[in-house]
Amino acid sequence: KLYKFTKEDKYMFWSATSNVLMGIHSEDEAAKERYLKLAEALVKRSCLADPTKAKEETILLLLDILARQGKPKDALELLQGPLGEAMSIPAELSRSKARLLQELGEHEPARKHYLEILEQLPDDWDAVCGALDTLLPYSTAADPPETATAPTEAELTSALKAADELVDQLKAWQAGNAKWKRLRGPSLAAVEVAMRRLRVAARGASVPPADGDAVEGAAASGPVVGLASAVLTYWKQLGHTASCAA
Repeated sequence: KLYKFTKEDKYMFWSATSNVLMGIHSEDEAAKERYLKLAEALVKRSCLADPTKAKEETILLLLDILARQGKPKDALELLQGPLGEAMSIPAELSRSKARLLQELGEHEPARKHYLEILEQLPDDWDAVCGALDTLLPYSTAADPPETATAPTEAELTSALKAADELVDQLKAWQAGNAKWKRLRGPSLAAVEVAMRRLRVAARGASVPPADGDAVEGAAASGPVVGLASAVLTYWKQLGHTASCAA
């Protein structure tokens, strides 16, 4: 009612958020669907009335509501229009698009958006992992679904080569900016690739020997040695800057 009388977005935001929370905690699927649809309608009415004036937190709320309803395609279409242009932080727009494209199985376009973020900040760990997920979806920390099939050796060789090239690109971007000298992300990315190589091997896939370019000393004696080597290389390079967060 307050929104109806005042047209102030904060009241719409409160109402929509309340509906989302009620939907999340409802044990009745029909009620959950009803709450989320109502929240979507409220936020859309506000955002689409004048997309150029839409606030970023309102757009993110709408994306969350659509995600909870399993509507990644709808969310992506909104971001590709005027609503996306209203987002003030380019990296967050790229990140949102990348995640939605990933959900739709569009790995290559998703990776391009992650690379847009990493070119501006090679230390963005969320984007590093997102980009690697698009290359090596079978290597994520979560167990793959039962219906997932292990990649062939040729597919894995190609994907791991691309992952090593990604690490090289991160290091090249870092080297091109003196302010990024102490960034840990590019070096940790090499460790992450080695970890994923080991994870894929543990899941029964045939893992080719490490390239050795992105991970110094990654021996052909196996992914375990490759991971240990990657960790030691990172420690030699940036161990003095390491913290619990690393």
